Amino acid sequence: RLDFHVAFEWGHRVVAGSVSVIFTALAVGVARDSALRGAAGRPVLLAAALLVVQVVLGGLTVLHLLAAWTVTAHLVTGNAFALALLFVVLQLRSAAGEGPAAAEPITASLRTLVTAAAVVLALEIVLGGLVSSRYAGLACDQWPACKTGVFFPGFEGNVGIHLLHRLAAYALAVLLALAAGAARGIAGIARPAALAFALVVLQIGLGVTNVLLKIPVEVTGLHTATAVALVLTTATCVRAAWMHPLRAVESAAASQPC
Repeated sequence: RLDFHVAFEWGHRVVAGSVSVIFTALAVGVARDSALRGAAGRPVLLAAALLVVQVVLGGLTVLHLLAAWTVTAHLVTGNAFALALLFVVLQLRSAAGEGPAAAEPITASLRTLVTAAAVVLALEIVLGGLVSSRYAGLACDQWPACKTGVFFPGFEGNVGIHLLHRLAAYALAVLLALAAGAARGIAGIARPAALAFALVVLQIGLGVTNVLLKIPVEVTGLHTATAVALVLTTATCVRAAWMHPLRAVESAAASQPC
C-alpha cells in the first residue's frame, strides 16, 4: 500500500536531486567558458555552497525531527539558493550584452521603500520558517487558532510568532504598494514592484485560507511556492532600484533670487 507521506518525501528528494544534477551541468558549462566564468563564476560558487548547505539541512531536519532551527534554516537557504540562481541568470545576460539600458534617475525615497520591503520580506521568511517548525505535523485540533476559533489573540508563545509573521506580511503589502505607486513609469522597477504587490496579496490570501481549511498540504505548498516567487520578484525590484542613479535634489530657495 502506498503511503502518501512517504511518497511525498521521496518525491521531494527526487526533485532536490534533479535540481542538483541540472545545477551541476550549469556550473560545468560556466566553468568551461572563460568569458562566462569571469561573468558568473562567483555567483555560481555561491549557489553551489548554498545548495550543499540545503542538502545537509534537509537531512538534519529529518534527523532532528523538524527542529525549529533546521526547518527555518532550510527554508531560508532554499530562498537564498533561488536568489543566487537569479543573480547567475542576470550576470549571464549581462555577459551576452542583454543588460538594461541607461537607467533614469530615481528618488531616494523609492530606493528606501524597495529596500525596506526586502528587509521585511527577509523577516517574514524567517518567521515563516519558525511557524512551520512549530506546526509541522500537527492536526488542526492541536493548533491554537483551531481550538478556539480566535485568530491569534495574543503575542504569547507560538501563536505570537504566527501573529508577527502575519503582521510582517501586511507591512510588506503596504511597502510594496507604496513602491509600485512611486515607481510608476520607471522602467525596470514599476513592473516588478506591481507584481510583487500582487504576489504578497495572494500570499496573505493563501495564509488565511490555510487556516480556514485546517492546513491542507496543497494550500501550504502553494503558500511556500508563492513565497519563492515573491522573493525573486522583490529581489529584481531592489536590484533595479540600486542600479538606477539617484535624482539630484535642488533646493527651491537656492534656485530663486533673493
